[in-house]
Amino acid sequence: MTTRRLDRLAARALAWVLFVGAWLVLGPLGRETSPLWFAGLVPIALWLATAGVARALAGDRPLPRALVVIAVALAVDGLAIGSETRNGLAVAVAAVGWGLASCAASRRGDAAIAPGCAQAAFSLDDASSWPALGARWVMLPMMAALVVQPDWCAGAGLSAAEGVALHLLAMLAPAVGLQLVSRRHALRSPLWIVALMAAGVAMLPLVPGVRGWMAMSLLHAAAWSLAWSRELAGRFGAPPRRGAWPALGPAAALLALGTLIDVVGFAGLLAVHVALGAASLAGALAWGAADAWQHAHPKRGEGLS
Repeated sequence: MTTRRLDRLAARALAWVLFVGAWLVLGPLGRETSPLWFAGLVPIALWLATAGVARALAGDRPLPRALVVIAVALAVDGLAIGSETRNGLAVAVAAVGWGLASCAASRRGDAAIAPGCAQAAFSLDDASSWPALGARWVMLPMMAALVVQPDWCAGAGLSAAEGVALHLLAMLAPAVGLQLVSRRHALRSPLWIVALMAAGVAMLPLVPGVRGWMAMSLLHAAAWSLAWSRELAGRFGAPPRRGAWPALGPAAALLALGTLIDVVGFAGLLAVHVALGAASLAGALAWGAADAWQHAHPKRGEGLS
């Protein structure tokens, strides 16, 4: 294995650590500064926004090394002060530094992970992209729930560490498993993503209480894993070049989710999961109907030699 490949693998591993760590570290710190979900998710939204904008502005270029050093310093100092004083401004500074560091690691390792995880090439004219889009966006409510997962895991008879481990296993195992099978292209079909998204929604009436939400979340995490695997295989095609403003979409969506949960409670989180599952299913149905129509009404001259 070449030194360059080892460097890329190390950068990818670091990008994943920073990605998961942002939710597990910034989220709880944000919750300690305010009892509201909205305020508690502000540090994570800042992290998403910073990383997204930096990635959009940098394009294919790596971030300047001096900027990365400053970012790491901001993150370390902000976390040290914020964890000791519960100062919201210090946590916000840490989030900005964390976002720049996440972008730098992702660019260096060519890691196709969040914060770009919720951004995908999407067209209302292409219903076949809806299942994968719904699965990719479901990452936000899933990861946002990690902020209060210790309380919910206790209600399901699990420790917080067990809940996080199950969540990460569902995120990673399908994508890794696909690399070990020979006919992996068939398993990357949008139909498998739809099946997992629909099965997750079906868990709510079948399994009562917090256990139902956890079962749905795990199935949706597996659907996200398949969608991520499809992107790695190049089945989305290259996403269009974007400016900085569209990169703020995940952060804005996260704050909107926090506001919704503050207003209607836990039902708001469930509603988002159900809506994304329904969007995936609707896309699959529209895609199937369009495909059936094309077969029943071929274009003039189609199939003629």
